[in-house]
Order: sequence, then C-alpha cells, then structure tokens
Amino acid sequence: MHQWKDKIRSPFWQKNILLNIVLGILGLSLLLNLVAFSLFADKILREVNKDCDVVETFTRLLFYYFLIDLIARFLFQQIPTLSIQPYLPLPIKKSTLIHYPIIKSVFSFFNLVAILLLLPFFIKIIYPTQSFQFSITWLVTILSLIAGNNFLNFSLKKYFSNHALISLLFIAFAGLLLYLDIAKIILISEYFSLTIYYFSKVSFLIFIPILFAALCYYLAYTILYNNAYIEDSQKVTNKKKNGFSFLTNYGEIGQLIRIELKMILRNKRPRSLLYISGLFMLYGFIFYKQENLDNYIILSLSGLLLPAMFSLNYGQYLFSWESSFFDSYLVNRISRFNYIKSKHLFLSISSIIGFLIFLPYALISYKIAFINAAFLLYNIGI
Repeated sequence: MHQWKDKIRSPFWQKNILLNIVLGILGLSLLLNLVAFSLFADKILREVNKDCDVVETFTRLLFYYFLIDLIARFLFQQIPTLSIQPYLPLPIKKSTLIHYPIIKSVFSFFNLVAILLLLPFFIKIIYPTQSFQFSITWLVTILSLIAGNNFLNFSLKKYFSNHALISLLFIAFAGLLLYLDIAKIILISEYFSLTIYYFSKVSFLIFIPILFAALCYYLAYTILYNNAYIEDSQKVTNKKKNGFSFLTNYGEIGQLIRIELKMILRNKRPRSLLYISGLFMLYGFIFYKQENLDNYIILSLSGLLLPAMFSLNYGQYLFSWESSFFDSYLVNRISRFNYIKSKHLFLSISSIIGFLIFLPYALISYKIAFINAAFLLYNIGI
C-alpha cells in the first residue's frame, strides 16, 4: 500500500499522466506481440527450418534469451533497496524488510515478458505433444532459470555496478559467449538444450534448477541483509576528489570536460550508455565476416555507427540532461563558446577512442581501417 501511494503521489506521475498512458499502451502492445510470437513460434521455426524439432529448437533459443535477459537486467532493472530504509528504525524485523524487495522483484516487467514468451508456447506445443512428466519438469526448470536470473541480478548489481571495468568485462564475456555460439565455435546453446532435455526426462533432477534459484535468492538476501543499514543513506565515502585532474591544465574547456567525465561515471543513465557501447564493440565479429568484406554498404554502416556508438547516443541527450543547469553556467560566467566547444571536443575524443578500439579489426581487412577513418572525420564534423 505504501509503495502504491508513493507512486501515485509522485510529482513525476502527476505531471506526466499522458506520458504514462502512452507508455502503458506501448507496453501492452509489446506484451501482446510477445504472446503472438509465442503462439506462432512453431510456425516461425518451421518456416526457417522445415525439418527442425520445434521443442528442441525453442529450448536452444532460450539460451540466447537468458543471456540477453541477464545483461538487460544488469543494465536496466532497478533494485528496490532504498525503499526499505525508512522502515529500518521501526519495530519491524529486518529479515522481513529484506525479503520484501526481493519478492517484489518477482513481479518485474522482465519476468512478465519471460512468462508471456514461455507459457503460450508451453500450452500450445509442449503440453499436448510431450508426456506429463516431461512437460511439468521442463516448465519448472525454465521457470527456475527465470527466477535465478532475477535474483542473480541483485548480486551482479552489488559487486559490478560501481566498477566500470568489471562491468564492461562482464558484458564482454556475455557477448563472447553469444559470438562463440553464433559462429559455431562452441555450440553452447546445444549443450544448454541437451541439459534441459536431460533434466526433463530424469524427473528427480528437477531439484537442481530449483536449488539454483534458491541459492540465487539466498545470495541476494545475504547481500542485502549485510548492506541494509540506516547509515547507508548518510554514509560519506572518502574517494579521491582529484580524478582527471590533468584536465585542469587545459583551462576552462579542460575543466568542463573533467566535470563531464565525472558526471558520466556518477550517473546511471550515461554510465549505462557507456556499458552498452562497450557491448556493441563486439558486433565487429558479426559484421566483419569474409563474405561482407566486399560489401561497402555493410562496411560503411559499421564504420559510421559502431566506433562512435557512445558519442552518437550520448550526444543526443547531452543538452536535454543538462538543461536544468544552464542557469548555473550563466551565474558562474562560463563562456558559452567554451561550453559548446568542450562538448564538441569531448564527443570528438570519444569517437577517436572508439576508432582506436576498433582499429585491430583492420587485421581482418585494410578496408576497415580506411572506411572507419573516413567516417571518424564525418562523425567529428557532424
């Protein structure tokens, strides 16, 4: 009840009722599309491959879904930890308060998407065509993996979200697994499907996925229990305040770029853009294949978008995110020319760094280096 009142009394909710209605309609449309996809998944899979085993192929594709779902949860799903802080001084058991946000996360949008993607296919295809024991065990196994993904997100958020390098390595590792399977170097999805099938046929092994979900829940509970204190909201960290101090040597423009970098690392939305851009760096393995090296349309689109992914995305939101601080810049007598120039230099440097990171792809073909260099100059100009 308190959470519901907090939502409807929020100024954001009251000022953006129309926006919330539009987002609700779009969300409902997305959910209906997922249901339709699940109902017609058998026909879609047979269109791609007439001789495929629909249940086995669908199970194999769930490997991609779970991996992408875990990355999406890590980047976008919010953990409702702060919601329990006002209740910590009250005579309520701490364990009860800790269980609440974890159980509440079960009703998240990500879990709803997973269920709507799974249940129609199960009801239409698996239950009528498979044995009762196989069907129930398969369903419980998949639901346990969904729950495990949900609870595992708590642990990943706690250990990785404040460490940009580790977060990028985690996303890169997940992208590497996808690449290895798509390139058929290691058929991870087939092993995943075989494991699910084995669990479904040997019913007593059903305790393994359930134990996995329970272990993820216990890990999330332990982490939240050990870190939920009243002092957390008032904790003062003794971090160094001289980050990127070398930029102060470049005058007002350098100082503005320094502030930009610090704000990116401190705020969730631009930091998420940074993580996603790191994930897109792996897309070169998908586009720069031997059959595409003479296709200049693909090479040009890759050279335009991939190295400058962060600067293109961040540049779209740059001024809208900082519009509420324009008065502060005016009061501090910051040159408007230097302000705009600092943004241009920051985005240009970001594009150059992206170009350098992508430069090793030139080992595949020299064309990649020249095309990426041409579009680097284009992106800097735009």
